[in-house]
Amino acid sequence: MALIGAHISVAGGLHRAYQRADAAGCESMQIFTRNQR
Repeated sequence: MALIGAHISVAGGLHRAYQRADAAGCESMQIFTRNQR
C-alpha cells in the first residue's frame, strides 16, 4: 500500500523535521507557517 502523507513534528527545530521526514522515506515536504483556522 502506498504512503499518501504523514504529519511530521517540528519539535526541536525545522532541521529536525527534515531529518524525520527523510527517515520516514518522504520524497517531498509541505510546511504550514500558521494554523489555517
